[in-house]
Amino acid sequence: EQVDVAEEKSRNEWLSWIQGKNIPIHVFVYTAGIVSADGKGKFLHKYPYEEIFKIFTVNTLAMIHMTEEFKNSFFIPQKEGRIITVASLAGIIRDVGAGIYDASKAAVISYMRTLGKEIDGLNKIKQCDIKSNCIAPGMVASAMTVHLNKQETEAEKQLRKSQLDRFGQNDFS
Repeated sequence: EQVDVAEEKSRNEWLSWIQGKNIPIHVFVYTAGIVSADGKGKFLHKYPYEEIFKIFTVNTLAMIHMTEEFKNSFFIPQKEGRIITVASLAGIIRDVGAGIYDASKAAVISYMRTLGKEIDGLNKIKQCDIKSNCIAPGMVASAMTVHLNKQETEAEKQLRKSQLDRFGQNDFS
């Protein structure tokens, strides 16, 4: 079953579909992310409001919505669960040309830090074993970054930020 995380109705239908399966869920992983409508970064002043809203919806707001749903509908009643989100190194190390993406991923990191503190208290009060973590990888070769291969200087600049001295590989496409 697929979900369009940009659309609240699609997210709600998908969540209802999962709840209807009446099976325990142990792990929720949120990996969705877009840099822009056309897949290429741009200067802040060139983003129309609708595009900013979509980037934040996909990268941040949908993640918060779905994380809260999984936490409240599955993990608290089950008294256990794992929440994992994928942000980006761009949420920590900002760069020119993808500021809205960077800001949306910084918001993911901040939310997950706060969620971790809240879950710690929840675990103590309700005697649960819920854990959360946020992964912030560097550049990953994917459909979202394929255009950077054509801009060798940009790709090299991103590669210098990687401690591995290579791009991550996308095993799922």
